[in-house]
Amino acid sequence: MDDYREDRIALPESWHSVTEVVVRRTSVYYHLGFPRPLRDLDGRYHRDERGRVALEAFLGLPFEAMFDRLETYRRSLIGGNVEDDPARYRDAFRELVSFVETFGPFGFDWGRTHQVLNLEADRLAKENWQLSLAAAGIDATGAPPSVGTPIWRLVFPELGQPFLGQVDQVMTYPELAWDERVRLGDPRIPHDDVGMREAGPLAFVRRDLLATVRIADAVARRDRFDLRDLIRTFPRARVFDVRDYPTRSALALDWRTANLGMSPVDGMFRPFEVHEAQVDWVALGRGIVVEQISLQLLRTSIGVGLAGVVPALAWRIGSLVEVIYLQLYEHIRQHPDFGIGACDFCGAPILRVRRQQRWHSGCAPAGRQRESRAARKARSAVEPDA
Repeated sequence: MDDYREDRIALPESWHSVTEVVVRRTSVYYHLGFPRPLRDLDGRYHRDERGRVALEAFLGLPFEAMFDRLETYRRSLIGGNVEDDPARYRDAFRELVSFVETFGPFGFDWGRTHQVLNLEADRLAKENWQLSLAAAGIDATGAPPSVGTPIWRLVFPELGQPFLGQVDQVMTYPELAWDERVRLGDPRIPHDDVGMREAGPLAFVRRDLLATVRIADAVARRDRFDLRDLIRTFPRARVFDVRDYPTRSALALDWRTANLGMSPVDGMFRPFEVHEAQVDWVALGRGIVVEQISLQLLRTSIGVGLAGVVPALAWRIGSLVEVIYLQLYEHIRQHPDFGIGACDFCGAPILRVRRQQRWHSGCAPAGRQRESRAARKARSAVEPDA
């Protein structure tokens, strides 16, 4: 399959599959398969063996354990004259590898990385090379020799970052075998840079999603005390524009609904600088969740497909993170009062479709068995005193 990301077009409501995964340090390289539908014929999202959708499975990854294993292996390399072993890196991230084999690659920065032409820079590089050889008395024509194929790419900043796009040159090796290109770290091989425990794409996506899910659950429970604490630590400036604008859209967020007190003189509502009774914490939390989902879907586009013989609009997915936030959006729209619980067996979140849901469908048999054992143990402990 062609490795030029911007040339691969996934149909609406589909995302890439993977046929091979290689982990080198903190980069995960993929051999992409054909895109597959996000949902089955009944409209249900693709699930893992425990019955979890991508959102539930992602937040169920043992994040700390994976990085503990990574750091243990890296410490074992200190002072030793040995090469990195991709198998050991894969073992450190084994749950993450299983996740992408089930749901597809993350595609953290795929939607903001594009190949571009930089003809002027190429011309200057060629002239400088020819001039340097001419100064040494050597006549040279053509472009400078290269072990690979240099290309230019444009990388847009991450969402919310006040930076401009960056143009840089990278080296790719399209003539080499896939395994060798992975070994050389060819940037044109589809991959995700996981980053480190404290910082990096995986940590940031997990942090933001977990914070959003917690607020969404507190909104469903109408728990203003939890909401106040969760909003205080949410990764967003705690200032909200409540100026009296003309209506810009029927769907525009109106932060004024969260302000139960006087309208601020400067039009900026700061909920933690007024009395807590002057804040509608449920309305504020609901707005923050919707705003976060909107930001994450900012680069998503609409495609047209056929539902039988009827043309239909559908999402054109740019990353698995977008799929995850779409799942959250659909949950709070379809089940606004059920909340998001935690599985009593695996501990991962549950997008509840009924109020007392305790397990994912695949975790239920083992969960009931564990509960049965605990109940029997409790009964046997009190029987001697009966």
